[in-house]
Parts: sequence; C-alpha cells; structure tokens
Amino acid sequence: MHYEIMCTESNKHVTKPTSNNSEKEIKEQNKSVNMASISNTPQVLLQTLKVKIKSKNRSLTVRAMYDSGSQKSYIRKEIASVLGLAPLRQQLLSHALSGGERINEELHNVYKIELGSLGGNFNCNFDVVDQDIICNDVPSVSYGPWIDELKSMTIQMFDI
Repeated sequence: MHYEIMCTESNKHVTKPTSNNSEKEIKEQNKSVNMASISNTPQVLLQTLKVKIKSKNRSLTVRAMYDSGSQKSYIRKEIASVLGLAPLRQQLLSHALSGGERINEELHNVYKIELGSLGGNFNCNFDVVDQDIICNDVPSVSYGPWIDELKSMTIQMFDI
C-alpha cells in the first residue's frame, strides 16, 4: 500500500489541475504520483511496529516487520538467546531470494513465542524460526509534517 502523504518530494513536481481539466485527466495525474518508479528517494518504508515479545521469565520490546509475502515467521537468534527460549524442534530450510536464487539448506531452531501489543491488550502465540539476520537496514519513518497530518486522520505511527 502506498500513501501519497509520505511522498513530499515527488509531489513537488505535480502540477495542480485547472478548472478546465476533466476528471479523467485528474485521475490519470494521481495515478502517476502513486507509482513507485517516480520516487526521488531510494528509501522504501516497510510495515513495522513495536511489540512485546515474551518468554516465561523475560519480556522485551522489539521492532517487528510485517511481511505478508513470507511463508514463515522469524526471530533473530540473538533475541531468542536473550529471552532464554528453548527450541521446540529443528527444521531444515532453504531460503529463496528474489530472482529465484536459493540458499543452501540450513538447520534452524523453531520456538514458540508470545507476541503482544505495547499496551498489553492483545497477545498471540505462534511458532518462529531462528535466523542470524532477518533483514538489513529497515528504516523507521522520519519525523516530518506528515506525522501531524496522519494524527489528524487518526492514524498512529508507533515506529518513528
């Protein structure tokens, strides 16, 4: 999903429609603004949020990334170690990268975790697979005038 409000640089070159322009021309113009290929910034914002991850004895606030295209849920090995999680089982996995490249099969630990909202009003349990590095350089939303505009639309940003 793409939010035009977050693209201040790409909106500068868009000309405002005149009253003589048809509604179709306005719609076409808006379509071009929403295309990722015209972005002036190389930064892509992924869906992230801050959550509490819990074990029997510890709780940590971590930054989680929501990847609707992933077939598994992952936890960094370092976080599993800090929480003192005990593996439920091991699983042999081969990861496929963009372009179809495959990484050799590796044995991964599988853990049961409890993940919850920071406010504590929502919790869920699920299995996660350990991984040294899940994703490099996932930027947070930078603070700017769009934050206040999002707040006015009752959209909360927790990962700033």
